[in-house]
Amino acid sequence: MKKNLTVGLFVAGAISSTSALAEISIKNYGFIKAGLSTTNKGVMSFGVDGFRAPTEAANQKDNVATVPTEDKKSQKSFQSGQSRWGLVIDNSKGVVGKIEVDAAGANGSPDTAVKLRVRQANIAYNTSFGGKFFAGQKWISFAGLVPHTVNMVGANYRAGNSGFIGNELGYTHGFGNVHLTAALGNKGSSTNAGTTDTELGTPSITAKLEYKNDMHHVGAAYITAELEHTSLAATGNKDTDVGGFKGFYSGTFGSFNFKAEYYSGNGLSDLGMLTIGKAASTTDSKKYDESGYFASLKYSMKECAFWVGYGHAEVDKLSDYAQGNLVENTKITVAGEFNLSEGLNAFVNVENFKTAYLTSTANTSADSKATHTELGMIYRF
Repeated sequence: MKKNLTVGLFVAGAISSTSALAEISIKNYGFIKAGLSTTNKGVMSFGVDGFRAPTEAANQKDNVATVPTEDKKSQKSFQSGQSRWGLVIDNSKGVVGKIEVDAAGANGSPDTAVKLRVRQANIAYNTSFGGKFFAGQKWISFAGLVPHTVNMVGANYRAGNSGFIGNELGYTHGFGNVHLTAALGNKGSSTNAGTTDTELGTPSITAKLEYKNDMHHVGAAYITAELEHTSLAATGNKDTDVGGFKGFYSGTFGSFNFKAEYYSGNGLSDLGMLTIGKAASTTDSKKYDESGYFASLKYSMKECAFWVGYGHAEVDKLSDYAQGNLVENTKITVAGEFNLSEGLNAFVNVENFKTAYLTSTANTSADSKATHTELGMIYRF
């Protein structure tokens, strides 16, 4: 009798588990990107020498460049680290989980020793009354649009784009085509202050308002936070207020899609926005203001697509920065994709950088220039 009861419970449990699994859908998505990158001068990926995700020209001035002789020469690299893979898990009852990884955590080629980098790991609960609660690592609410690009990790950061991936807890509510979002997120850390204590102080606070329909997506976002230095054991420490505002627009007109965004703020790079303006040090009250914008236009046909883009970012006061700091950056993009087979495209991407670094003379900067050309294939699945 006991054996039969045990078997019965096991069978019932298996049926219950199978029924639960039947209600869960798992969607696999991502892309494999591989190709050859070449430049006429040195480029940097978020301030680090290399082709992982080019964002600016390397400093080519002899008095401040780390490796000026190398950075004045043409360079080549084969890259595949931007490839990405993700899963979306939906239980059909309003709960959706997402996890996404890529191999862009290292700066080099080949990538055999690279550990997978977790980009997203988050949960969302869609309510029956038009709202959505969310928590975890995701595209932060301050992020607006991503320009048209095949440099997916570089993505015009430090040249007009702002807002990356971070951990948040928040809520979005929809009123027809209007969506209102409020979120708490990571506070950030002041690199100028020499601390990475992101746990100090209050979380960042973000508010975003958007309007979306089939043709238009327009929105605005505001973020504010405080980098807390008074808890650090040093005389004269002062907390630093950081934050910013952005507006963005995307419109589709037949075969054309246009995207544009503008941001302004202070210390945004220390909130993880991947911009160029650093926060104040522990002992001053400067705002370290910055601004930037980008625009990109894409024309799509059945078997190919072409796009052009422009982006620019700059700090407001050169006197706030030290010799060698990146203080202004402009990027121009011309690119195209060509269909080879289902899901498989060939691409060519040309990016021209004009990057200004602060020289040894106070309040002056000098430009460095580089052109990055990338040829390869992308398989999307």
